[in-house]
Amino acid sequence: MSLLDPMKTRLTRDLEPILALPDPRTKLSAYHDMPYAIFRYDPGEEFDLRREVGMLETRLTQRGKRVARVSLAECLDDDPLRDIVFIVRTGALFPVYRTFSLLEQLKGRVQAPAVLFYPGDLDGASGLRFMGVLDAEHNYRPKIF
Repeated sequence: MSLLDPMKTRLTRDLEPILALPDPRTKLSAYHDMPYAIFRYDPGEEFDLRREVGMLETRLTQRGKRVARVSLAECLDDDPLRDIVFIVRTGALFPVYRTFSLLEQLKGRVQAPAVLFYPGDLDGASGLRFMGVLDAEHNYRPKIF
């Protein structure tokens, strides 16, 4: 049995049937406010996993599911002379995660030019008020347009 078999089995036998349900949230997690899970794999299986996730995405799409894939590598490893990253729908992070924190975590990691589209009001030269309702956060260092 190869290293791939247990990973592929867990993906196709354990995870896929749950994701294919009309509403997978209750089977994916025991918590109603945490409709997500973790799929663990060995680092040596990275390339096999990428292939299997692509096939899983195809199978789920064929069943009428819409799959959104977010590759952190693509977000952080772009060609800075050719690529531009637009970070959109940032309001969806609120109140779980502040955009200020996101930008701080990206500092030094993003090579390509990036623009975060922020839903809010300008307060002074460097302050932003989320949706115009929260107190302004004045710690933004990026240029605000």
